[in-house]
Amino acid sequence: MERSKLIQTSWIIYGTALFIGLIFVGFIFVEAADTEAGSDGDQSYFAFSAEEISLYAGISLFSIALLMILWNRMKPPYHVAALTFVTSLFLHNLILSVTVGWVGLGAMIVLMFGTLLTAVMIVYIFMANRRLKKQLIVEG
Repeated sequence: MERSKLIQTSWIIYGTALFIGLIFVGFIFVEAADTEAGSDGDQSYFAFSAEEISLYAGISLFSIALLMILWNRMKPPYHVAALTFVTSLFLHNLILSVTVGWVGLGAMIVLMFGTLLTAVMIVYIFMANRRLKKQLIVEG
């Protein structure tokens, strides 16, 4: 697989995961807004706490700043994997900063899948780069 194809595949995976993640976050927010749903409906709701919002915003801004600093130092396909993790961390922090209750479990699911997807992307990119180097050595 060529490097440009690998980068394109990484961006497609990221875009698809982001789209699915945003739909999932929307579903979580709809569930938090509907306090009449089921017997546990009143246990999950929107709540704004200045301390929690400050904490999660600080974590998100730190991770975004770190990504921006390291963006040019990473090899091209790996930066998409790092962006995937930072995006899942941001969505996790967004959900936890504005909701209370069982709906916060959705934030953990977003972070878990983001972390797993990041790990799979890193392994896939590593293996593809290794195969590409071997192919270049054999052809060269």
